[in-house]
Amino acid sequence: MQRILFWAFMFYSMGLIFGAALRPFSYIFLISSIFLLILSIAYYIKGRRTFYLLYLLVLSLGMFYYPYKLNNLNRLHDRFKGKDAMLYGQISDEVSIKDRLKKYILHVDRIEIGNVIYRCKSEVQVIDFRNTKSYVTPYKYIKIDGTFEEYKPYKNIGMDNYSDYLLRHGVFGTFTANYSKDINPEKCSKRFLEQIAYRIKERAESRLMPVLDKESYGMMKGVLFGDTEGYDRDDYEAFKKCGIAHIFAVSGYNIWLIYFILSNVLFFLGNNSRLKSYIIIFFLMLYTVMTGLTPSVMRAFVMASIIIAGKLMNKHADSLTSLSLSGFIILTVNPLLIMDIGFILSFVSAASIILILPRMEKIKMPIHGKIKDVFLVTLSVQIGILPAITYYFNNLPLLSIPANMIIMPVVSVFTVSGIVFLVFNFAFMGAYVNFIAHMILWFTRFINTIPYSNLNTISPNILEIMLYYIFVLCAFKIIIIKKEYRKVLYYALSIVFAMSIIYDSIPGKLKISFIDVGQGDSILITTPDRKEILIDGGGKPVSEYSSIDIGNEVVMPFLLKHGINRIDMVISTHSDYDHLGGLYAVMKNFPVGYFVKSDMGSIDGYADIFEKCPVKQSKVINIKTGDEISAGKYVKFFALSPSKKQYDENDSSIVLKLVYRNFSALFTGDISDKIESGLLKEDIHADVLKVPHHGSKTSSSQAFLDKIDPKAAVISVGKNSFGHPSPVVLKRLTDKKVELFRTDKQGEVDITTNGNSFNIRTAVAH
Repeated sequence: MQRILFWAFMFYSMGLIFGAALRPFSYIFLISSIFLLILSIAYYIKGRRTFYLLYLLVLSLGMFYYPYKLNNLNRLHDRFKGKDAMLYGQISDEVSIKDRLKKYILHVDRIEIGNVIYRCKSEVQVIDFRNTKSYVTPYKYIKIDGTFEEYKPYKNIGMDNYSDYLLRHGVFGTFTANYSKDINPEKCSKRFLEQIAYRIKERAESRLMPVLDKESYGMMKGVLFGDTEGYDRDDYEAFKKCGIAHIFAVSGYNIWLIYFILSNVLFFLGNNSRLKSYIIIFFLMLYTVMTGLTPSVMRAFVMASIIIAGKLMNKHADSLTSLSLSGFIILTVNPLLIMDIGFILSFVSAASIILILPRMEKIKMPIHGKIKDVFLVTLSVQIGILPAITYYFNNLPLLSIPANMIIMPVVSVFTVSGIVFLVFNFAFMGAYVNFIAHMILWFTRFINTIPYSNLNTISPNILEIMLYYIFVLCAFKIIIIKKEYRKVLYYALSIVFAMSIIYDSIPGKLKISFIDVGQGDSILITTPDRKEILIDGGGKPVSEYSSIDIGNEVVMPFLLKHGINRIDMVISTHSDYDHLGGLYAVMKNFPVGYFVKSDMGSIDGYADIFEKCPVKQSKVINIKTGDEISAGKYVKFFALSPSKKQYDENDSSIVLKLVYRNFSALFTGDISDKIESGLLKEDIHADVLKVPHHGSKTSSSQAFLDKIDPKAAVISVGKNSFGHPSPVVLKRLTDKKVELFRTDKQGEVDITTNGNSFNIRTAVAH
């Protein structure tokens, strides 16, 4: 079989993906891998073909290796979580300083807890807003005391978050620093190559800064070094929406450009000189380290090294085999990167150019020359990465191909100009580089003003992704299916399509999802006939130093990831920001059937909703006590409060009782015990209670809980300074033997019911 390494890499990658999805008992797969290895050796000695055993071997190894690596990091996290400690380690070059907040990765080699010393080579993210920034110098060795935090905000099922990103890059925990007079940063000789690379990068940036304006400097740092720290977030989002944010992902183009420059500069050493090849590989490696060892640049570096080595041996390096070898190396060092979007986009883009582009070049087109080349390369890559883009970013840039065709040649000139300026230090080139940067930025912003230039998309499921790639592989004849199997494939696809239509027409179960939005409320209800109701949208970030938009960065991705592109009804219980803030983004970007709000609450908080979001007054429903709302054929909401205007906006919260057959749930907003006492005369018995006001001590009175008599209760809460949830409320609930769930502990809480019994699932084990 040809390209054994390619197929072995594919099976290894599938093993890692299965390991990530299933998290199986890893040692079973280790034992099976050892067994398959012994069997493969025995077959090889007997002279038999062992390809298929080899593929099963690497599949099993992948299924073992991913959970093994992840479990090691999680064990470190669980061992130190919540403990005060002293860390000893070297600061990396991943440093972010904004106002009082300092954030950096520390290469830890020693952890002290009391009199116990742990020796471990690991990485920790340090967050410090108590000490001065003067000590935060990359590659200085420090000791710093503080506390290991449970840093997993916004834990929602099937959703990626920043803590997952850190784990994939080997960072096992987050450490909040205390004030200390004894940090004592010292020089350290460890990571010598990284220090050289950092100094070169620092010197390059010091040359760029005086002659480039802020926008051009930020863009040049991103293009040359993949460093977007400090770059304007709105402009970066504009690049993403155009489908050209890849210019900030250092990859094959940058490596090829440096290779081309060095090859010409070292012409006097001859074309096949070993010394020349070693010098080029060394500088490419230095550049790879300088740009942060991202998957895209590591992939490009390995492939370039293989090509250079092939030339030395007068052998042709097969592109697909080189790509597979680079993937094996990266995923052996860190198997968790198989789920990293940077790794996925880089490898799928490269594979698309290798497999799809040659077949597209055979198609006759009215365009020729360089224009055709740029068009076909862009189209090939877009075809390959389309499922990844829609799955991870929930965004489809419709003008990506023309935008890339126009922008990429200009970016090439911009990049070369930056390198020329750095090498020769021509001061007059500053104005020229600024002009090119502003031209790129102007064009990007212009593309984003065009209506429907990008669309929000729901995330495809695994089956849809598989069917898409099967179609692409067949359409471009990358795989050729024999005639006798084509009918089977067509019948199978027809059955899958028919089943999906039938499934959509069959009533399902009622599902209530308490989304983890930190300190706030956001609840998604999916009715049996697939009506989508959103109660509140959160809005308060986990930290005063966070600029995160809960609506844009938590609620919207949650909805799109769950296949929702329309909200039938949005219910705003009241206008406090931790309930209303996230709704702005949702209502601006999703079609909304009806907007429901309190008839008795403040209208001031809704000014932005009515001004900036496309809400027709005919679709606004103001409700009060006694009103009833039907949500599809099967579910009803009964409004139990408010009955009159209240001085406190929290007490103006809408209180709703959901009824579906024999199941009921009570949603209470932020009401206090004052309103609770008035509800005691109503039918408030419910199977599930959304605990009022995040578990505040001013709510959830004993009489109120006794009247509801819930089987389960959910507290939607995050890190806060209000003392939520109150220990008194927690004791009342536990004394009543109510099954209690908290979004700050278990993350998202999902309740599924057939109208009689109900099941509860959480993002984190209960």
